[in-house]
This record gives sequence, structure tokens and C-alpha cells, in this order.
Amino acid sequence: PERKLTYSADVELRARDPWAVAEAARRIPADLGGDMLTMIQSGEADSRSARLTMRVPAPRFEEALERLRKLDAEFVGSTIDTKDVTEQFVDLKARLSSKQREETQYQAVLSQARTVEDTLKVTQALAKVRTEIEQLQGQLNSLTGRIDYSRISVDITNVADITTASSWQPARTAAQALVALVSLLKSLGDLVIWAVIVGWVPALIVLAFIRLRSLYRRRFGRRGPPPPAPAGSTPAAPDASA
Repeated sequence: PERKLTYSADVELRARDPWAVAEAARRIPADLGGDMLTMIQSGEADSRSARLTMRVPAPRFEEALERLRKLDAEFVGSTIDTKDVTEQFVDLKARLSSKQREETQYQAVLSQARTVEDTLKVTQALAKVRTEIEQLQGQLNSLTGRIDYSRISVDITNVADITTASSWQPARTAAQALVALVSLLKSLGDLVIWAVIVGWVPALIVLAFIRLRSLYRRRFGRRGPPPPAPAGSTPAAPDASA
């Protein structure tokens, strides 16, 4: 079967007057046989921005992107997404055809029903099939719309925003430094509090260990060797009674 493709793009522009560029961009889908879906303008003065979402006929997708590049704005970049939906399209068509044949068969059975019970059963089955047909038809219409028309989203930011962000701002730097200093002082204060509250436990353990060690040495410590005998003296004889 013929390949079925969908196209979409996200475009980013930068301009001195985003609102004016947005007004120019909104004429593109109308000129190409498409539609403007949404347009949002926000901000004020040097912080204006705009966002547009449009759809154009798929054969004129590249032409729409080219016209966006030629607007009075800096073309920052774009992301283009192409999807092959052939398999999905064929599957929906086949399921829809099957349900339509089933609907025809139920209609034939309904025309031959002889009892009220048979008529109710066939009517219920026919209603269920028709609901499924409507759902499948809706999905197929939505997919066909995405195949026939391509979606383009455009974000337009202000050049002044970029310039201001990249320029040197002493006041802002001083404020950031002050915040960092306050944060550092808070951290030091927290550390002191932890040291005061928790630090005394290890200190008591160390002091107790030193005290016990000192007492142990006093009580069970070894005595030093006896002093040496004077020169020329004879050692005492051992006690015979022992």
C-alpha cells in the first residue's frame, strides 16, 4: 500500500518584538491552506514571548518552514518528526471494513426476524457493531487528518531576555553572594549545635577511659626491679629453715 506519513515540527525563533513576529507568522497557514490552532502572547516590554501552533497541508510542510525562517527573527533551530503510520492506517481500514460487513449481515438477519426476542437480540448486536464502527471511523478520521495536515509549533522569545541574562549584573551577583554567605553561616551554626549536643557523649567516654586506665595502673601496675647490691658485698645466704 501507499506509505502514509505524518510530519510535525517544533521551531524556535528569537526576535526583538516577538508579538509582531507572531502576527506575521499567523498569516502563513492561511496563505498555504491551513489553520491557526493556538496563539499565545505573554509578557510585557522587554520580556515578551509568543507561542503558536498551526497546521498546514502536508505537501506544503517544507514551504511553511521556509517562510518561518524568512521572518524578521533569528532562526534558533527546529526539530522535525516524521512517522510512518501505514501499518496503523491499513489496520484501521481493515477493521472498519470488517465491522461494516458485520453490520450488513445483522441488518439482513433483522429483516428476517420473526419473534420479538430474536428482534431484540439482533438489535442489541447491531447497536454494538454500529458503536464500534463509529469508534473506528473516528480513529481513522483523526489519523487521516494528521496525514493530510502537518503540525508546526513555534516558540518566539525576546532577544532582550538573552542579552540581559548574558550581561554583567553586579547587584544580582552581590545578592547571590549574600545568599551563599547566609547559607554558609547557617551550615556552621548547625555544625556547632550538633557538636554541642552530640559531642559531649564521646568526650565523656574518653574521659572515663582515661580515668579507669589511671586507676588500673595504680592498683595493678608492676613494681620496678630491686636496686642493685653495693660493690664488694656478698649476697645473703638462703635461710636453711626454709
